[in-house]
Amino acid sequence: MHESQSDSPIVKWLAFATQKLSEGSTLARGANEGRESIRAALAVSDMVQEERRASALIHDPAVQQRLAATGPEMKRQGAPYEARSKLQREAFGLPLLPTTTIGSFPQTAHIR
Repeated sequence: MHESQSDSPIVKWLAFATQKLSEGSTLARGANEGRESIRAALAVSDMVQEERRASALIHDPAVQQRLAATGPEMKRQGAPYEARSKLQREAFGLPLLPTTTIGSFPQTAHIR
């Protein structure tokens, strides 16, 4: 599905290729003709950003309450690193230097 076909309220918070090109054009016009020439575009952008900042879709009061209730004791591990590391290696069969790949790095059949 194309993003223009989505009825999700967050689509207007995102910038896809077409929107990025439009934003670049707007910035160029502002640089060449002054801020007044892009005032309307900036106002729309400000409105969308304010809507995002206030949206319950991404700002859940229950999550904020749980976060406020955390304390330093929640940051402590139950066992020292050396003990946790040994248990993880045994449980997951990790190699000496476990690594991951991200994105579109070439992957051999062995890595997959």
